[in-house]
Amino acid sequence: MAFDSAPDRVDPRALTVAVSNVAPSDTIVTVDSGNNTGFPAVFHRVDGDEQMLVSGNFGSMGYALPAALGAKIAAPDRPVVCYTGDGGLMQVLQDIETATRYGLGIVVVVYNDASYGIIRHRQNQDYGRETGSNYDSPDFATAARGLGAETVTVRDLDDLGVVERHLTGDSDRPLVVDAKTIPEVSRPGFPPY
Repeated sequence: MAFDSAPDRVDPRALTVAVSNVAPSDTIVTVDSGNNTGFPAVFHRVDGDEQMLVSGNFGSMGYALPAALGAKIAAPDRPVVCYTGDGGLMQVLQDIETATRYGLGIVVVVYNDASYGIIRHRQNQDYGRETGSNYDSPDFATAARGLGAETVTVRDLDDLGVVERHLTGDSDRPLVVDAKTIPEVSRPGFPPY
């Protein structure tokens, strides 16, 4: 499959494939609600002993990070990858500090398209315009560092080397991957309703 490209942005599908390719076979994956839901559902392989925890298509935004914390506490020897959007993470960002405080070395992949993507895509589809769904995303790497996490800002897939090292190592700190994604790429299966 050919993926889209844009300067200083990554295709969220290619990002998910890249993370999936380095995730060990016993990884627990948590998935948030929103435009980001479809990317891991389609592009993150689940085989071996992997598990995927999803709140559902119309579930609450902000689910994936607390679910990842619970998964890591329940299975401390297994790697945990949390896929969330920028909108969902803004609702629970403070839980990065919880992960730091309890030594939970999870990987948080943020699909940062600077919008409530599913709303924006639906507005464009139905009305040919968008309103109130775009915003200036915070610098999640800086915010997460302030909460004690390791961080990386991803604008190219070559920036992802730290993810594999984190998933296969023994880090007791969360890693937040602030991935600047191409906003025009909608989730597989769009529209959802």
